[in-house]
Amino acid sequence: MSGGRAGLAVVATTAEVLAHPELHEGLLAPWERRRLDRTRIPARRDDVLAARLLVRLCAARFTGLSPGESGPGQYCAACGRDGHGRPYLDGRPGLGVSMSHADGLVAAAVGPGPVGVDVEPATRRP
Repeated sequence: MSGGRAGLAVVATTAEVLAHPELHEGLLAPWERRRLDRTRIPARRDDVLAARLLVRLCAARFTGLSPGESGPGQYCAACGRDGHGRPYLDGRPGLGVSMSHADGLVAAAVGPGPVGVDVEPATRRP
């Protein structure tokens, strides 16, 4: 908790997120759609999409913006390039965002300062 305001974290199934009425692939930025189009395994593609949509929903609920205004950028400090690395919300340097996906599960977190979230199923498929 920072400044009296707690963060927000949500864990859901990929199917739950993809069925959410406010969320759809059209919310993704062009660079995110290009990256998503390179994902060849349909279930993995759905997981990636759901994680990106869930982080938008969490950011929207936390900031009061719409999901369309809450898309994260990504920046890699190691190589200095955008499009991969740690997610961030443009124009909100004090706000941390994180997302994770694995085998039909997704998680997202938003909060003051750095945040992190990871999700792993209790059992892995072979």
